[in-house]
Formats: sequence, structure tokens, C-alpha cells
Amino acid sequence: MSAHGLGVVEFQLYLLHTMDPPARLLTEALDRLGLTDADMRNAAERISPVLRPRLGPAGAGTNMAADLQAILGKALVPRLDDIDDRRFYRLPLWEGFVFGVSFAGAGRLIESAEFVREPGTAEEPPEPAVWEFLEADLLGPFCEARMVDTWGHYRTYLTRRPEDPNEYFLRFAWGMLQEVETADTGERSANT
Repeated sequence: MSAHGLGVVEFQLYLLHTMDPPARLLTEALDRLGLTDADMRNAAERISPVLRPRLGPAGAGTNMAADLQAILGKALVPRLDDIDDRRFYRLPLWEGFVFGVSFAGAGRLIESAEFVREPGTAEEPPEPAVWEFLEADLLGPFCEARMVDTWGHYRTYLTRRPEDPNEYFLRFAWGMLQEVETADTGERSANT
């Protein structure tokens, strides 16, 4: 698949589509981009094959690192750490965060892809708020975090706070919080 005609906006739409974010944040993001739900689905359909591993003869000579660079080149952030095979991209919808991607197999496969806090931005938030809290922040406000499930770019946890009898269910996509529920009652937190 070719990355021709795809750019930062389409990649952001792909992430929105695959995050399954709260409806309010999705609507605000699409409004900010001046696009629709149909535009989002179309972009996801165009980006997804470019990011899918291509094995066997069909994958010969393909390089996901090069494909992703062709899509996100304008968003590339100068080196943020000492990891040679990791690239960071600044995506306008998620200010204060960068999207970090590391590759394996000489760039043929994406090893990991997740949002990280951009250096120099605010510390982790004291409360887990959707699109402000990262998987890496888990042990800040919580004394316990147990992974419940992981599939693709999603991870879910059951967590506890010190001196709080409730258990909380947290769902992350691409390392960024998408949902918080009180696990004991199943009621959604006001943060969603």
C-alpha cells in the first residue's frame, strides 16, 4: 500500500477512529479539524493497510518506518531521547503529548506506538482524566494497578487509590486514557 496522499490530518483521524474515545471528545476533535465521522472512517480505511504488516513476497522491500515518515514527516519532532529506533511526532489534536513509535526488523514492523508526555510540559495530572492521563502515569495516583486485558493498542487495568475502598477500571488506547469507571458499581466517572 502507498502512503501517497496521506498526511498528519489523516493519521489523526485514524487514531481517533481506533481509540474509541468518549463521544464528546470525538465530536470536539472532528469539529476542530473541520471534518466529519465519515471523513474519519475514510481516513482510517486508507491508513490502516499502510500500517498493517506485509509478510511474504507482498512485503518484500516494504518499510513501515519509511511509510510512516512519508505520512507524518511534517510532524517529526527532533530527537527526544537516546533510543535510536524511536521517532516522535507532534500531533495537533493532542497538545502536550507526542506520539512515539519504535520499529523492529530494520523498520519493517512497528514494535510499539504510544503517546508520551512531551518534555517540558506539565507533570502528570493528579487525577486520571481522559486524554490527559497516560498509562505511564498509573502509579502516580494509584497504589495498585493490575492489567486486566491487552489487545492490539488497547490495555485495561483495575486500580486502587490509597484509602479508597473502590476499584477503578481504566481503558487506554495508544497509551492514553479513554475511559474511567468505578469497577464496583459500573458507573462512569465524570472524567469520561
